[in-house]
Amino acid sequence: MSDQRTILKGFSWNDCCPWIVMFRTVALATRARTLLLGALGLLMTTLGWWVASKVFIGEERLGELWSEQPAFAAHVDASVRLPIHAPGGADTEGFPPPITLFGQSIHLGEPLLSTWKKLGQPFYQLFHTSNGTRQLAYYLFGGLWSLVVWSFFGCAICRIATVSLAREEHVGLSDAIAFAKRKWLSHVIAPLVPLWGILILWIPSVVCGWIMNADVGVVLGGLYWPLALLTGLIMALLGIGLFFGWPLMWGTIASEGSDSFDALSRSYAYTYQRPLKFFLYVLLAIVLGILGWIIVTLFAETVIYMCYWATGWGAGFDRINPGAIAAAATAAESEQSGTFVLGSRIIYFWNGCVRVLAASFSYSFFFVAMTGVYLLLRRDVDQTELDEVYFEEDDEINDLPPLTTTQEETSAEGDATEPTEGSSDEEQS
Repeated sequence: MSDQRTILKGFSWNDCCPWIVMFRTVALATRARTLLLGALGLLMTTLGWWVASKVFIGEERLGELWSEQPAFAAHVDASVRLPIHAPGGADTEGFPPPITLFGQSIHLGEPLLSTWKKLGQPFYQLFHTSNGTRQLAYYLFGGLWSLVVWSFFGCAICRIATVSLAREEHVGLSDAIAFAKRKWLSHVIAPLVPLWGILILWIPSVVCGWIMNADVGVVLGGLYWPLALLTGLIMALLGIGLFFGWPLMWGTIASEGSDSFDALSRSYAYTYQRPLKFFLYVLLAIVLGILGWIIVTLFAETVIYMCYWATGWGAGFDRINPGAIAAAATAAESEQSGTFVLGSRIIYFWNGCVRVLAASFSYSFFFVAMTGVYLLLRRDVDQTELDEVYFEEDDEINDLPPLTTTQEETSAEGDATEPTEGSSDEEQS
């Protein structure tokens, strides 16, 4: 009996454990180009919500809302504020609850869950019955504005993430922006299609509700109620699929180069066919996002602190410190001179730029991580390898050019292959 042994010459962790691709999402989200795209998207989003608050709410009405609807007023106030303040405080709102680390309040929902909520909340609020006309207009305008903004910047981030995670290749900022210009409209249309479907199904129920204002109409409504339940079932399927699956639409278009209908079908199919794996992949992204967010936030605050510490040795720590600069820059009236206040505001502005760049990690990581989740779900459902990514002709890697021969070399080869008269006679003899 022969003793045959098999030698294992290689082992592919990517084939055995494809989910390890998620561990590269944090490093990819902290790259300069993804942070820059996230920061620009954050600034544009805040600008749109500021316009919505001025047009549909106003300063006078906002003061009344603090007593009537404090939750809505808090959302309006928070939506127009950039993250330029130092983190901290004893904020206990939100889920999951925050923890305190190095004197700073760290929300465990950062960055993935909070970004998911911020981008989706305007459309969720449309289904609340307590909203008035102003609130509905405010949420509708802000939600559409956020959708348009992140259809562009989110598409660029997802394109960078797709090529990097799947192929480990580099996509420049200009190439990502060019791809986003071609595909941003598909990102806008894809989430709106289910909303249009819900709106169409909503109209017959509204008519039935008008009829039910009369007592006889309640009887007719009872007869119609089975159809109303069927309509509610379809609307629930559309709403739940959109609630969980809309982030996958960005990864679909960035990976497949397809249109909004392909993104819509894949997002619903992957959400309903692999709900458990979807949950596990998102849970892994949440854990990685928390670690990355803590590192990025602490790093940004350390940079600002070291700047204060270094300059404080020359100017004095009582004069140049975070508290003094923030008080002089944000207070309506200050005991300091006007020149000191002006300088404090300039310092406060640059510190705010650092914090905005750090806060943009939440958005860049969200789109990078959900791109990784899409690639993993595509592999589970469609058996598609991770490295199968759409490339246009200009983006594809060109092979080596074919070898060309000059006319002299061709004629020389032809002369060498043609037999001479003498050689043919010798061969015949």
